Amino acid sequence: MFKKLLTFTMSLSLLVLSVSGSGCGAGESCQNGSCSSQLNDAGRLPVNTTTATTTATTTETTTAVAGAWIDTTSGLMWQNVVPSGQADDCGIAWQEAVDYCNDLVLDNYDDWRLPSISELRSRIRGCPATMTGGLCGVTDNCTDASSCTNGMACEGCVTYQGPDTDSTGAGTYEPAGIPDIYGGFWSSTTETYNYGLDAWNVDFQDGSVGSQIKTDDGAYLWALCVRTNVN
Repeated sequence: MFKKLLTFTMSLSLLVLSVSGSGCGAGESCQNGSCSSQLNDAGRLPVNTTTATTTATTTETTTAVAGAWIDTTSGLMWQNVVPSGQADDCGIAWQEAVDYCNDLVLDNYDDWRLPSISELRSRIRGCPATMTGGLCGVTDNCTDASSCTNGMACEGCVTYQGPDTDSTGAGTYEPAGIPDIYGGFWSSTTETYNYGLDAWNVDFQDGSVGSQIKTDDGAYLWALCVRTNVN
């Protein structure tokens, strides 16, 4: 079952080992690849099987198309929810995430990919510092953790206070009305200060932007695939 997942901050290792956390969260344990959590299952949403629905807000429109949704502000098509096959353990390593998206066939499209850090940030809503153009300087063109994070600017906002709320009232930092995505997600973008060992990620529970060592498969990081909506 897909569970609401928590990511935590861990200290820098080597030069910059990580800007976002790893391992099981408070009150949780990871044994034999499985994490137990005290959170409920509200984040485990079914794939949207409607042919097309539209959700309008005061500033944007998003359109759900079968197993995906289109963010009209960026022109990107996103996978609706994280498959349960990814959610049975404490996360997947970066290369697994890359391979998963490259192999994904969804809604008759086979050109899915792991998003860049700028693309992941483009779906953040309600956390000004980490939204596109915010004080957090990490982008596809600024990938050095020692110079791009602008102090605390990438650390996000209050957990579960974002605009995309579920039935419990918890809200992720995404466009309102789309299927809630809980947890952290790898980007395809390498963090360049730590010798290329880390990759950037986004946690939509608090809107934070961080980096994690690529080989870590227990950091509550998964793949959330994207494609350019050209047709």
